[in-house]
Amino acid sequence: MKSVHISPAEWRWVAIFSGLLVALTLLPYAWAIAVSGGEYQFMGVLANPQDGATYLSKIQQGREGNVLFELRHTPEAHNGVAFHLFTWVWGTWRTCWGFLTW
Repeated sequence: MKSVHISPAEWRWVAIFSGLLVALTLLPYAWAIAVSGGEYQFMGVLANPQDGATYLSKIQQGREGNVLFELRHTPEAHNGVAFHLFTWVWGTWRTCWGFLTW
């Protein structure tokens, strides 16, 4: 196989372009954080925030040590059910390591 040499100028171009692309994708989040306050609070979800709130609720329940989840966003009484293994693992992992507490 023939080796391909990439010059430092090419790497610099890749780094600058990548950095600009990351900054561009973070602009909506920065705007949401900047305008939140008062009666509104940004929870970190831009697309479908109602669904994001349910996932954050499930992660919180995992953090509390619950294995059976309750749907906290409904007025109807119901029993807990074991589902969304990922959110339980994420919540349990957060508790064990003390990450990302809110």
